[in-house]
Amino acid sequence: ARAGEASLDDVLAAYDGAIVLDPRNVVLMRDAARAALAMGHEARAEPYLEEALRIGPRHPTILAEAAAVAFARGRLDQARSMLAETFEMKWADDCEGLSRARG
Repeated sequence: ARAGEASLDDVLAAYDGAIVLDPRNVVLMRDAARAALAMGHEARAEPYLEEALRIGPRHPTILAEAAAVAFARGRLDQARSMLAETFEMKWADDCEGLSRARG
């Protein structure tokens, strides 16, 4: 990272610290994955999404992020299947559902 910019390791360490304090917070996991994806590290994003889906498997935004990772890693059938599943979900309920998953 350039001076004044955080490295991916720094960013994920901050998320990991927050996740330790709130281990069922799927929003933190999703956001950690998004940070890794934004920096081009699909492999580092995947474990966060896997854990978020383990806790809350019916969250379309998390499933869509996982589909993006599967696509980027060349698992096209898995990505297609995940996206098809998101189309069957109620997206309007996602924010409320994310909150309940933390409970």
